[in-house]
Amino acid sequence: TQLIKASYEATANASGVYDQEISNNEVQFRNIEVTKKWVGGSANQVEVQLYKDGVAEGTPVTLNAANNWTTTFTNLPVRDAGRTLDNLYEVREVGETGNIITIDGAKYQVTYGLIDANGKMEITNKKEPEPTPSVETSDSSNLPLFGTILMMSLLVTAYVAKKRASILG
Repeated sequence: TQLIKASYEATANASGVYDQEISNNEVQFRNIEVTKKWVGGSANQVEVQLYKDGVAEGTPVTLNAANNWTTTFTNLPVRDAGRTLDNLYEVREVGETGNIITIDGAKYQVTYGLIDANGKMEITNKKEPEPTPSVETSDSSNLPLFGTILMMSLLVTAYVAKKRASILG
């Protein structure tokens, strides 16, 4: 079967009579192939979701090593009937917020490539480095207290030494 899109246009001519134009256009379809790339470590699997004009289409697709981290969304209408603009498609990773996703406790920066002229795109996850734990060398909050005690001790020792010198002397 072949799907044909019909469009109609009616315009008034100079005499006020309407001219009608009917044209048949073949509906065009496209495919989008999505490949997942990893930098600095990978997870066992991720899910991706196709969106058309900002609305989720169908169910999420799982990408993993078994399918070479690739899927293809097929037979996507380039333009819906009655519309003048092409549909805007995008593929996003399920669970990603603000281009960050956490998988199995590890955080990844998610980068979305553009869909090229051949209908291909890449989604890259770059593992964020583990935070380096800070090593405490001392409790600096008691430093002023220790400094004050040391100064008082020196003053008391100097006073006692001066008193002793004046008594003996």
